[in-house]
Amino acid sequence: MFGYVKPLPGELKVKEYEYYKAAYCGLCRALKKKSPILPFTLSYDFVFLALLKMALAGEIPPIEKIRCIAHPLRKRPALKPTPTMERTASAAALLVYYNVKDDYADHKGIRKLGAGFLLPMVGRIRKKNISDGKLDGVIADALELISRDEKAGAPSPYACAETFGYLLGAVFADGAEEAHRTPLFQIGRRIGRWIYLLDAADDAEKDAKKKNYNPFVTGGDYLREDFAENMEIALNCELYEAAKELEKLPITDPGLQNILTNILYLGMPATAEKALHRCKDGCKRNDATEPADR
Repeated sequence: MFGYVKPLPGELKVKEYEYYKAAYCGLCRALKKKSPILPFTLSYDFVFLALLKMALAGEIPPIEKIRCIAHPLRKRPALKPTPTMERTASAAALLVYYNVKDDYADHKGIRKLGAGFLLPMVGRIRKKNISDGKLDGVIADALELISRDEKAGAPSPYACAETFGYLLGAVFADGAEEAHRTPLFQIGRRIGRWIYLLDAADDAEKDAKKKNYNPFVTGGDYLREDFAENMEIALNCELYEAAKELEKLPITDPGLQNILTNILYLGMPATAEKALHRCKDGCKRNDATEPADR
């Protein structure tokens, strides 16, 4: 994933932020149980999903003090992995496989070599985490469609954003109770759209320099003076819809509720603001290099 879905720590209570960090470590443990290489792929995005599903399942895992390879000298609090974390880790493992597969197919040089080295390992991990195969099929089909649209040079990001939203919606709804499936799917769908759009905006200047495909580069949108402002509006609309769906879910733990709403209302907008600020700076740099009489 991308690491965009995270809280704004200063607006959480100390105990809530400590719990969030313990959940991060707990999900890392769940990934490690599946493969020693998976903890290196952990991002904040899946912590949000794990906490959301834990809240719905009413899971209250104990906090244990552990050492790990990232923090070998000092024990850190970590949640004991729960069935919800295990399922979240399985979904993350499937996405890791397809990410490595895409890197091998789409890149050259060292990145392709590294992906080729990892592909057999992540392939075995995928086989262990397919379960009934439905989620794996959705992920494979969605990423194939996105790849096809991107290779065709689609001038608009919204078709790919919707496909990625559908993918993440399926991940969020996977294994959920029937009453929770629709809100969870819509939360995942809106967050998926938000991630795709923000990632494309964040990478626009870099992709332009490297001549990589980027829908905002193809249409020249990223050079417009109002690009960052328009993106902020579009991204906030996605978060608003996700927040409405979150309110439909019966989350009774006030601490988890505060963490989840902090991420949607504060953390993700703050992350987007930083990325869009980089877009503004990039636009100014490009303007400075253009001829004055353009």
